[in-house]
Amino acid sequence: MIRHMRTWLIAAMTLAVAPWAKAVEPLRAHVQGGSVVGIVDGGVEIFKGIPYAAPPTGPLRAVLPQPVVPWAGERQADDFGFSCPQRSTPRNVPSDSRAARLDEDCLTVNVWAPAAARKTPVMVYLHGGGNEGGSSADSYYNGTEFARDGVVLVSLNYRLGSLGFQPHDGTANLGLWDQIAALKWVRENIAVFGGDPHNVTLFGESAGGEDTLILMTAVAARGLFQRAIVESGGGGWGPTPTLAEAQKAQPEGYAQPLVDGRLLKEPPLQAFAAGRIAHIPLIIGTNGGEGSLLGSDARTEGLFPQLSKEDLRELAALYGPEASNDDALARLVFRDGYFASEARWIAAKVSAAGAPAYLYRFAYVLAALQGRRAGANHGSEIPFVFDRMPPLKIDDADIRVERALHGCWVAFAKTGKPTCEDAPGWPRFEPGKDGKWMFFDAHPTVRPLENAAALDLLQCRLAVGLAAVEGACAVK
Repeated sequence: MIRHMRTWLIAAMTLAVAPWAKAVEPLRAHVQGGSVVGIVDGGVEIFKGIPYAAPPTGPLRAVLPQPVVPWAGERQADDFGFSCPQRSTPRNVPSDSRAARLDEDCLTVNVWAPAAARKTPVMVYLHGGGNEGGSSADSYYNGTEFARDGVVLVSLNYRLGSLGFQPHDGTANLGLWDQIAALKWVRENIAVFGGDPHNVTLFGESAGGEDTLILMTAVAARGLFQRAIVESGGGGWGPTPTLAEAQKAQPEGYAQPLVDGRLLKEPPLQAFAAGRIAHIPLIIGTNGGEGSLLGSDARTEGLFPQLSKEDLRELAALYGPEASNDDALARLVFRDGYFASEARWIAAKVSAAGAPAYLYRFAYVLAALQGRRAGANHGSEIPFVFDRMPPLKIDDADIRVERALHGCWVAFAKTGKPTCEDAPGWPRFEPGKDGKWMFFDAHPTVRPLENAAALDLLQCRLAVGLAAVEGACAVK
């Protein structure tokens, strides 16, 4: 049974020290490159800042990740590595950590493992940030609770922005290649920490979720993970540019994967349409308030040029009272145009290819934020997934939803099925009008898919050039 320690208010945690807080001991392990020294804390073995590739600096700055450079003696692994270069210091990173500094020597992994683990399921997390920002050192990505629940959690940094996604002399997608290199490191080294290299779940949020989908289509990543979870990883149906197109125009901060003929031989959505993907179990879903990304003044005008005024009027009618004004309609159209319609379609394609797919909507708002926040914003599920709640007053419903989401993710990593006590009966998603999803609110339940007609319209208008959609589009 999944263990949970949150029977008190989170605010009280700053006043009392848990019994395991004093049980910090050094721990040694040998990985590719040499010996590392981590810690054992409350039954969890923790190693941070372990290199999984050579520093991508100097002559290696714009090339594919290269093998780890061996080090002499023991390397301390009790602090995160540097965060990869980005516009500003990533949020929620300890100020006294190396991660508070930006440096190109940033290709490191972190490991949280149960003490004395053996052939334990592994989860590898890809952080979000639009492939332009973020860090594995974010305090909400702490893997302690996963380890306490019998999972080895690995997080990693990968090159971002122009260093990771802008083409260099014909080489592209370096950030994605970094992720593959980290997954190879897991395959070769995770048994040292008690993890099972043949039972790996790759999961990510936002850009990390989109990258997870992309790696499901990449032959170079085949076999490196056996399950996938995608949280808010939509790409908005936009065409994936080719390497040649990107070399002609490289906007500042460019951070979009490319069809380069090497890692990606075709647009990822085309690969999903044709079934040319890793046939593995998938959880995929979105949040109810993804429109939070639009800021405080959302407008439908120009949001999707493919949508006519008549389309917007029809969508407003389909959403009904939810679309009470243009701001509300814009947020719904953005959520479903960029995220939910694509998630549903991908779940259907994975299912049609013979692998189980599970669809969800996260719609819960923390009790302390209800009344101040209209819905579950983009990224709101992360504290629940990692069982790392913010320093707010927590009530029973918060704990129930936390147990459900975290518990389903743990169960999926262990068995390939999101079977969990607090979100019972989550069925595989089946294409068609009877498709159902798990709806995570104060009382997680299985429900019929919402706004299906709006999703149909958006899919048909936005999936331009994708024959698998256009040929079956029933919306006129």
